[in-house]
Amino acid sequence: MPCLIALVILSILGLFSASHRQLAREAFDCVFRRLTRQPCQTGFDVKIKAKMLGPVLARSPKIAGWVYRRFEWLAWGLVMGMTVTSIWTIRGVYNYWAWGSCQGQFNQGEFCVFDPTNSNNQATGAKGAECTDSALASQALSVEGIDQTIFPRYQNGQIGKPVVLLVGCVACPFTRQAYPSLKEVLAESQAEVRFAHYPTRSETKYLLPYDVCVQTLKPERFGEYLDRLLTNTPEQVTDKQYVDNLLKELGLDQAALNQCLSAETTTRLVQAQQAALLNMGIYGTPTVFIGETALVGPKPERVYRRLLD
Repeated sequence: MPCLIALVILSILGLFSASHRQLAREAFDCVFRRLTRQPCQTGFDVKIKAKMLGPVLARSPKIAGWVYRRFEWLAWGLVMGMTVTSIWTIRGVYNYWAWGSCQGQFNQGEFCVFDPTNSNNQATGAKGAECTDSALASQALSVEGIDQTIFPRYQNGQIGKPVVLLVGCVACPFTRQAYPSLKEVLAESQAEVRFAHYPTRSETKYLLPYDVCVQTLKPERFGEYLDRLLTNTPEQVTDKQYVDNLLKELGLDQAALNQCLSAETTTRLVQAQQAALLNMGIYGTPTVFIGETALVGPKPERVYRRLLD
């Protein structure tokens, strides 16, 4: 089907060159007639064959003859290849718009031309005490059967809105990278948001009981507490004295805080939270659950908005 190949190519060239527009019109007429089982009146298919085979004929008449006899089949093969390529391209464009990755919801380490640095899919995984960029793979992330109310509430939500669970590490780069745009989108969404601390750095593990106690003693200040942790420097977040001073600013009584931190109920709740994270299949941060849908890595705002609408 040389007419179809010519139509695609000449339609593109016709955008930039007036000399190709007439050829594009002839190609369209030829394709239309072939689809309706009519011959090309303009002889356009013969003209295109001549243009394509002319250079080959000059170099090797034998090869040109072989190509001429099989031209229709070769043309259909090229059309099929163009069709498959177009489908994969359209799929990649949609996936990038919808998920921030050419591969869809989960990036499997493959190159994406729209995100060559893979910045939308990077996450921090636990490996000893270090923050490391984990190679992302499709995993069974799920909040099915998980009691999300054991995690502190970052934001109250309206009835009918999806529940959002943000799993993050307050001192690690990709959670901090995702937070500014995510904060804005969540505020506009009016969805209920809870925060689960997944400390991939050992220096921030001490914050686990602090999270519980802020939620217990001053639940209305938890959002501000988390915001300060994620917007100040990692060095401040890993400094216990800084966090103690922050809690004083937020109005927490030191005696009540100390009692809460040492309480057995706090220890049990921290253990329950960490067990729940293991059951969810968390392997890196940030991981955001919007309803039942999991997103790993700092996604573009449009991805969060699409799922929250």
